Parts: sequence; structure tokens; C-alpha cells
Amino acid sequence: IAESIEKNGFVERANVYASLSGRVYIDISQRKPVLRLRTNGYNSYVTDDGYIFRAPKESAYYTAVVTGTFRPIAAPTFNGHTKRLYKERVERIHERIEEIKESHADTYQNNREYQRLLRQEKRITRQHKDLGKLTDFVQRIAEDDFWRAEVVQYIADTTSMGALSLRLVPRSGNHIIIFGELTNTEDKMQRLEKFYKDGLTQLGWERFKTIDIRYDKQVICRE
Repeated sequence: IAESIEKNGFVERANVYASLSGRVYIDISQRKPVLRLRTNGYNSYVTDDGYIFRAPKESAYYTAVVTGTFRPIAAPTFNGHTKRLYKERVERIHERIEEIKESHADTYQNNREYQRLLRQEKRITRQHKDLGKLTDFVQRIAEDDFWRAEVVQYIADTTSMGALSLRLVPRSGNHIIIFGELTNTEDKMQRLEKFYKDGLTQLGWERFKTIDIRYDKQVICRE
């Protein structure tokens, strides 16, 4: 019974036991997702500790929605801890690298498979870190009363250079917020909040199509 219940990703742990009178009791510990990934073939929930699981058909959880082209380290069908998955994949890469070093001695750095493995490790490390940054950022937004109500969608894309770039879809107005990379996040949100309070209230909420906060000490608006 416990194994059957735990197949639902929302269930972290199920403890099933029977009393002396014959009654069956079930204690359930529930996962609380931080965001829902609807990016590039994914339909999965992600928790604050990096556990990812496919969205069950028979249930749903109200949380932040992330769309776009971003792909995490896990496959769309994966259920489990991404930290564990990342560690296992890196260990396999390092094992193969050591094999190449032993078999090719002084020429291993020119080996094509060796170069491919280095690129692969770099890519999955970036994907792993980006998912953590995205989860942390969404969680911080959820902890702010104003922004939790204002941001209705996150658009996460991977740039041509491999960096994670974010856009925010707000509830108010008719614009998209171009956030950029997840760096200097506190400063960006402070600038945006100040512009919301001191700028849009004077200029009009429907005036701009984009509000760009990627650049230091600037808020760039386009009609």
C-alpha cells in the first residue's frame, strides 16, 4: 500500500500500519513544490530541495509556472532528486575520463571523447546550478506579499552562450519584464519596485510593452 501511494510525486513518505483492532492507518508526508516546469516538453513540479516529479494527471498544486526553453538536468520523465542525479552523472563522467587518461597517457587531452566529456560536465553543471538559482529566485518572490500577487508567470530561456535568462509576466499592465540572468537579483527587484511605485503610477500602466532591468542602475522601457 505504501509503495502504491508513494508513486504519487506529491507524497514524500507514506507510513502504513495496522492496529490490534484491525484498522489500517496511513500517515502521509506531502511535498510542497516551489514551481511547475512547463518548458520544452516538461510538465513537472520542483521542490525547494531539488526534487522533481512529473505532474500527476489526477491532481494539481497551485504554484508558480515556468515556461520557455530552459531544460533542467533531468529528463522530462524523471522523478527524483536532481542533486543525486547530478552527482551520479558527474561520477560516471570522471570515471570515463580516468579511463581515457590511463589508455592515452600523454595524448589524452587531444582525445575527442575526452573533450566531449568535459563539455558535457560543464553543461550539466550549468543546468544543475541554473535550476537551483531559478528555484531560489521563485521562492524569494513567493515570500514577498507584493510580488507574489504581481508575478503570474516566469519565462526561462537559455541564451546562445548557455546562460539562463528570465522574463517575468506581471498581473498589472500590458508589459513583459526583461529580467535577464539571475545575478544582482535584489538590486533588480528594488529598481523595479521603485519604478512601479514612482514611474508607472505617473506614466500609466498600459503605456509600455517591455520593462528592461538587466543593466545596472537603469530601467529601460519600450512602448
